[in-house]
Amino acid sequence: MMELRKERGKSRGEIAEVISVSSRTYAYYEKGQRDISIENALKLATYYGISMDSFLGREHTYVPDELLKDVNNVIHYCNVLVKKLEY
Repeated sequence: MMELRKERGKSRGEIAEVISVSSRTYAYYEKGQRDISIENALKLATYYGISMDSFLGREHTYVPDELLKDVNNVIHYCNVLVKKLEY
C-alpha cells in the first residue's frame, strides 16, 4: 500500500480520506498492524486504478490518469452522499 501511495505522490492523510478512515488507522494498514476491510481494499484498488489482485500484491496494471481522476471524483461524491445520508 505504501508503494502505491508513494508512486502517486500522496500523503497518508489524503489516502485515508479516500476511504474515510483516520490517518492513524491508514498508517496501521500500511504497517500491517491492522487488517483492512474488503470494502476499503476495493475502494483503494479502484482509486489506484488497479484490480483487487494487483492490490493484494500481484501484478500491477495501471489505468490512465484521466480515467483515474474521473473514478476518484465518483468515489469522492459517493463519500459525500453517504455522509449526508447519515445525518
